[in-house]
Amino acid sequence: MRYLEENHIIDYFLLFFGLGVFLFLLYVFKYNTTLSLFISLGGSLFYMLWGIVHHALEKRLHREIVLEYILIGVFMFALLSVVIIY
Repeated sequence: MRYLEENHIIDYFLLFFGLGVFLFLLYVFKYNTTLSLFISLGGSLFYMLWGIVHHALEKRLHREIVLEYILIGVFMFALLSVVIIY
């Protein structure tokens, strides 16, 4: 049980660190529309891959979980794209 708790701490630290880097880069390059779109795509892909890998390591990966992370990632990218472009 202790191993799982430590593993979760590392996993969620990695998630928050990655999303923090994503937000920092988005802020730094906020006036460059093209680069902001690529950063948003990278952040969305990072979130999707993190979720899929996290559940795969816990041996709880199912088709529904993969679909959920993909749909949320695509929605996040679409929403950010609309905000960045307009």
